[in-house]
Amino acid sequence: MPDLPDTPPPPWWMRWWPASLLGRLTLVMVAGVLITQLAGNAIWARQLRAKALDDTDKAAQYLGHGAANTIRFFRSVPPAYRPLLIQQFREMGGTRFFVHLGTAPVAVPAITGQELATRAVDTRQATLKADLPFLNHSQAAFAWPDQLQVSEGARLADLPDNWVRDILLVKPDAAPVLVLQAELEPGNWLYLAALMPNPYFLQSGQALPWQQLLLQTLPLAVVLLLSTVLVLRWITRPLAQLSEAAAAGFERDSKDDRLLKLPETGSREFVNTARAFSAMRQRIQQYLEDRE
Repeated sequence: MPDLPDTPPPPWWMRWWPASLLGRLTLVMVAGVLITQLAGNAIWARQLRAKALDDTDKAAQYLGHGAANTIRFFRSVPPAYRPLLIQQFREMGGTRFFVHLGTAPVAVPAITGQELATRAVDTRQATLKADLPFLNHSQAAFAWPDQLQVSEGARLADLPDNWVRDILLVKPDAAPVLVLQAELEPGNWLYLAALMPNPYFLQSGQALPWQQLLLQTLPLAVVLLLSTVLVLRWITRPLAQLSEAAAAGFERDSKDDRLLKLPETGSREFVNTARAFSAMRQRIQQYLEDRE
């Protein structure tokens, strides 16, 4: 006889393919639910990101127009009166900016690696340039309040609380501060610090916060557990009984000398299969008895 060709080895992915029907159904169900969940989360995250970028642009434009008006106002005031106005702002309030004057720009430890922060700075600078085309030098950056300086040797955290209490959020949960420094005249720099309309806007840039993932994972785990334990076992148990009956062959019961009965439970398809299988066994058994 000619040699039979060697059977090709199974593909690598078959190593992870369960042998039992219950395992295969469970794997397909889990994979389908996970793929659907991931696709839905991806679409949702994209929509959240687009909304966060749009809200950031609008808020940055709003702050840019406000900063431009403040710069115009201070340019119209004689330099000798500017410190007096700033002192009144600090004592009486009524402004959304923390204002300070200096002779040079202050080094700001900018927040890096945040797309929304970079987007807000770029939008605000573009708005400021459009409103004040004559402004030659300006700087803008986001920084955390505990690391922010208002002048050489003076930090924002060291200032009296009433100076920043109604303008910035320093404690208990600090919010990022947008700092704009503009040169009014040579040697005179205006320092403006403010919050975004949504102070914690950087958190909106997170596609799916861990709280949201947890809320989605728990119901998913419960549904998969119930479907695996109850539904899949309910479906596969009659098939397992049918397989055991087929493997048992035509063994007789030791007590009543009758054929093993296959329970007619489960879905309609399985009940019909069980009845047909039982009828076939009875016919074969009758045939064997006739031969004997």
